[in-house]
Amino acid sequence: MEQQQTQVLAEVRAVNPALAQGIVRVELFCPDIASQMWPGQFVTVASAVKHLLLPRPFTVWDTDGEAITLIIQVVGPNTREYAKLKVGDKVPVFGPIGKRVVLSPVIKHFILVSGGVGLASLYYPAQAIKMFNHGTLITLAAGFKSNSHVFGLDDFKRLDMETCSILDERGTAVDLFREVLDACG
Repeated sequence: MEQQQTQVLAEVRAVNPALAQGIVRVELFCPDIASQMWPGQFVTVASAVKHLLLPRPFTVWDTDGEAITLIIQVVGPNTREYAKLKVGDKVPVFGPIGKRVVLSPVIKHFILVSGGVGLASLYYPAQAIKMFNHGTLITLAAGFKSNSHVFGLDDFKRLDMETCSILDERGTAVDLFREVLDACG
């Protein structure tokens, strides 16, 4: 069965512009999309700059069924404009897009690995793992450029999962993943 994709004018419900250096959290009220989201899917947000026509894709950090939360790394003209959004602003959003993550009940230990803003794509699936795979171990191995770029780890810790992080000066998320695998035996 094909999932319905929807385009809506979403209202900004909350903005956290100081999540980390160059990282912004934006919550968009769009129940028609939020109620249809599954872990692993994403949305596109219409270009905020008139001469840039293509919408920008964003993974969904979280949803409550009425709103979606996006993590945005400010790197160009569009993301600079998204970072300036205020509560009550409206922005065109299209989604959900992509295939959902299918979780296997036979897996007893998930190791989630991310570098930088890639962490944004793992929180929603981590919640699903906790909800549907009771007793499953989850370990997060996250790499960041520096301390000022670290975000989201407290959210993962609230899911009662093991979290470990590394800064670029010490290595990468892949190096950390190897350490986690070695520790697992």
